[in-house]
Amino acid sequence: MSKDAKNVPALRFKGYSDAWEKRKLREITEINPKGKIPEVFRYVDLESVKNSSIISSKIETKQTAPSRAQRTAEIGDVFYQTVRPYQKNNVIFLLHSSMPYVFSTGYAQLRSNMNSFFILYLVQTDGFVNDVLNRATGTSYPAINPTHLATIIVCFPKIVSEQNRIGQVLEHLDNLITATQHKIDALEQAKKALLQRLFDQSWRFKGYSDPWEKRKLGEIAGIFDGTHQTPNYQSSGIMFLSVENIQTLKSNKFISLEDFQKDFKVSPRTGDILMTRIGNIGTTNVVKSTWM
Repeated sequence: MSKDAKNVPALRFKGYSDAWEKRKLREITEINPKGKIPEVFRYVDLESVKNSSIISSKIETKQTAPSRAQRTAEIGDVFYQTVRPYQKNNVIFLLHSSMPYVFSTGYAQLRSNMNSFFILYLVQTDGFVNDVLNRATGTSYPAINPTHLATIIVCFPKIVSEQNRIGQVLEHLDNLITATQHKIDALEQAKKALLQRLFDQSWRFKGYSDPWEKRKLGEIAGIFDGTHQTPNYQSSGIMFLSVENIQTLKSNKFISLEDFQKDFKVSPRTGDILMTRIGNIGTTNVVKSTWM
């Protein structure tokens, strides 16, 4: 974060030079604030957020409130999971809606007078993440409790406009990522449809009508296996690919030229298709250049 002992970030927006302050999280946010449950509200848990069903969740009344209903929410509150924090499918979000919400447990809820987006991205920084993971307890379901969370030291600019600038630029990047992800999702769906329709021949390119032939895979391609022994790795030489490297065709493991020539009678050539078949099954890639 800092380039010196005065907590001055190395990267700043133009016009800002004051050192940032250090405080415990509880000094700049209210953690898990309690509130009076409204007469009518929408009850939401983290699963509904994961599944994007927060708006369609059931509307409750105070008389029929679920026993798990714990905390009321306000616009600008920041939420993130405290059980298995920062693992795959972790939920971190900022509440935008004015609809009265009541959430169950299993998350941390932060309310602050500071810029909400600044707080949202503060809890995603490497330093904060590492502090949470270091304080989390448990193995199968590691979690951090509010008491430990409250004592984490954070750095922040005193000047409100700098907080706002940081929150705005990161929010803009998140919006771009979301828009790009929607395009990627659409392309993946288009690819999936083409794979199905082209290979079952329900769709054909114009000018083609002859029936396709059927053959066993071994009749149209040579099939070769990799080594079944643990190689003698070294710092340089011939790149060695394992199952986890097929998607990228990049590895930091190498074997000697002598071992390569001795143990690999067949090596990848341009146009060869590599496919995983043990552990991870079905990940494929095409070799675009000959290594030897």
